[in-house]
Amino acid sequence: MLRLAPSLFTGPATLGLFLLVGPAVAAPNGAQIYAAKCASCHGKAGEGTKKYAQPLAGDKSVAQLARVIAKTMPEDDPGSCTGPDADAVAQYMHDAFYSAAARARNKPPRVELSRLTVRQ
Repeated sequence: MLRLAPSLFTGPATLGLFLLVGPAVAAPNGAQIYAAKCASCHGKAGEGTKKYAQPLAGDKSVAQLARVIAKTMPEDDPGSCTGPDADAVAQYMHDAFYSAAARARNKPPRVELSRLTVRQ
């Protein structure tokens, strides 16, 4: 077992190293990236806006969405959301509102229409 002298990791030099490196900062998640780079054009929940009325909904896989995002988004700076960021945004969008399962979860059937399908 390697044993280091405690004096190597104490004192002003260690404090300076800590300040230089700093504490670890977590990378932004897909929801944070979407809110910062996508929501202004596509809406808070992908519902669309006046500029882009079509909602973000479809049947692409997460990997396909990530490729589209990496290549074309955001519109004002295409290609600036790539790699892990594009993957995170694609996963968030797919799970939150893009996929058929997410859309069904977000819009449950209306109670008023249930009488039309239930025999009385």
